[in-house]
Parts: sequence; structure tokens; C-alpha cells
Amino acid sequence: MTTAIAEKEFITIPKTQYNILKNIYELNKKQLDLTRIYDVEENLKTWNYKSVKIDDFINSI
Repeated sequence: MTTAIAEKEFITIPKTQYNILKNIYELNKKQLDLTRIYDVEENLKTWNYKSVKIDDFINSI
């Protein structure tokens, strides 16, 4: 048995709630980026990285 809400693909929310959710999403993205930058800086400080040939690096992507 399916419910009526499962049949809908979209929902509507008020504009203010949408803006709040959008801001939270953007802040979360920025926080993740800052965390990555911090991790890289810490790894560079402690020499916690390895050298890789450029061809191997490109192939790993």
C-alpha cells in the first residue's frame, strides 16, 4: 500500500524556509572546504605526505 506523500515527486515549502535550508547547505559546504584546507596544512606541517609521479597522479584521478 502506498501513501499519498510517496506518490509525489516534489513538495512545496515557504520561501523563508527554503532560504534557511539553502544557507545551511552553503555554510556546510564552506565548513567542509575549510576542514579540507586545515587537514592539508596539518599534513604539510608534519610532513605527512608522499611523493607521486605526475603520470600516476593523473591516472588515479
